[in-house]
Amino acid sequence: MSKAVVSGGIQELVVTQSEDVRSVLLVQDDDLIASTVRRVLARSGRFSLDDHVRTPDEALGALRRGDHGLVLLDVGLSAERDGLDLLAELRPSTVPVVVLTGHTDDETRRRALAAEPHALVYKPFTPTQLVASLELAVRCAERLAAARAAEEALHGIASELRRVGVEPPVPVARPRRAEVPEVSDREWEVLERLLAHRSTAEVARELFISPNTVRNHLESMYAKLGVSSRSALLSAVLERSESRCARQT
Repeated sequence: MSKAVVSGGIQELVVTQSEDVRSVLLVQDDDLIASTVRRVLARSGRFSLDDHVRTPDEALGALRRGDHGLVLLDVGLSAERDGLDLLAELRPSTVPVVVLTGHTDDETRRRALAAEPHALVYKPFTPTQLVASLELAVRCAERLAAARAAEEALHGIASELRRVGVEPPVPVARPRRAEVPEVSDREWEVLERLLAHRSTAEVARELFISPNTVRNHLESMYAKLGVSSRSALLSAVLERSESRCARQT
């Protein structure tokens, strides 16, 4: 448990009860900010700064070597690639990623949101804001992992049903092509099969494309519908057909 207090005019987070501590990899080339982050995390009792690197290449090496529970990534790295370039390389990743930036211009905001970090923190930040964002990222990653596990289990059940000659049930409120105008015709073909509980490999076989091409279609649909996972994509599409059915009743 923790509480916010004011000390010397600065809001700080003071821990009153220890909890499980999560290891953080900081990608930051500003030593002053790195020192501040280290102090805030130490006070939080929930996170510890166990690794600090300065460049995207060093970050990739640290992730290969260590078992980090979270990545705190600054956008404005003085390297050939910035933090958002690194984030694109990390996807898909089960490690929560929090992006730290002092840029509030539209282009940086657009790139940051398109990269889909688990949380975004703007500088200057208070200790409470930083720790709350890290905790939010952890919860978000845990929910996404649970959704992926449930999705894989459903695909496994559907595949087993087909193996014994039984076609899995499909949603009663079957979406119509016109209800998802954002996607291309080829993406719609992928989406139809996902709604019928096909796995990525099964979709690829049926459409005579590679699994990577299926994933590329998925990424494109995620961006068009403003979602970040397969389960969220299907939920968004089904909500549209359910709204249509509700209007008809």
